[in-house]
Amino acid sequence: MNSEHTPAWWSHPDHDVSTSSTNSRKTQNVSNKFVALALIAGLVGGYGGSQLASRSEPTSTNVQLVSSTKTIEREPTSVAGIAARVLPSVVSISTLSQNGSGTGSGFVIRSDGYILTNNHVINDVLSNQGTLTVTLNNGKKFEGKILGADSSYDLAVIKINATGLPACNLAIATPFKLEIK
Repeated sequence: MNSEHTPAWWSHPDHDVSTSSTNSRKTQNVSNKFVALALIAGLVGGYGGSQLASRSEPTSTNVQLVSSTKTIEREPTSVAGIAARVLPSVVSISTLSQNGSGTGSGFVIRSDGYILTNNHVINDVLSNQGTLTVTLNNGKKFEGKILGADSSYDLAVIKINATGLPACNLAIATPFKLEIK
């Protein structure tokens, strides 16, 4: 068998794949034509696109934004309705102690500065004589004082020197009176 007609090692034995130099030159010639054609098509497309873009108006002038001045009314018992009512009374609590710093949240339970939070939020401050800062929803900051904490219920009450705060309305099914001494 002539080396020019030996099938390639990757070809199927039933298919005769010749490696003649004539065939490879024809294949290379066809490949070069496709590359040249693709290059010309790319250049023509790029030039045509740039000409079209320079003639048309910028797209930003064609954009019409919708604006709304009305607030969407939500059902009072929906998650969005409840969140809208509770959000003004939510506070952020930052702690600093010998063990490091931490953050947590709480909410105003009385308009004269009483805040309910979790015990784990203030525990390092309580046990390591640290400090805590309360940031109201409007961005005002106050130094907080821990009035009491219960690790079994993971609750704590802190106090800031502020009045007129929006207190969260707690809806409890049984009669309950919050007494802080």
